[in-house]
Amino acid sequence: MAVDQSRSIEYAENEQKVREYLDRIKNNEDLRERFEIQTYGFGDDINRLGEDSLEFSKLQTNISNALESLKRLSGNNQSALVLITDGNQTVGEDYSYHSTRDNTAIFTVVAGDTTSQTDLSITNLNVNKYAFLNNNFPVEVILNY
Repeated sequence: MAVDQSRSIEYAENEQKVREYLDRIKNNEDLRERFEIQTYGFGDDINRLGEDSLEFSKLQTNISNALESLKRLSGNNQSALVLITDGNQTVGEDYSYHSTRDNTAIFTVVAGDTTSQTDLSITNLNVNKYAFLNNNFPVEVILNY
């Protein structure tokens, strides 16, 4: 698991939710039997988290660096990554373009401006993947309310 330790989590008053979610995963017996759970914290760099070392004090957030570091750590082993973040990246490459190995699955948990009930969702988004300068093309969005 990789946990965003930036001040933006604390600023949005989501640190307690992140701690509770982290504890819920770490203390789940079924998950502990099936997986070796390792916890890392990241800001502009990444480090292994101890039992009580989770602090939301990092000034920078580099999600792509955390993903790349964890990819090197897992090597060729089958692995899954739970990424807990608010998605606010301040330095580094755009993490949306980060590629993983075929043996690694990433599950993202968004901490932040979310609602407890789904009131609007995008079911499908149809676009033309290729566009040229000054070219118009339709975009189809299917929304559920």
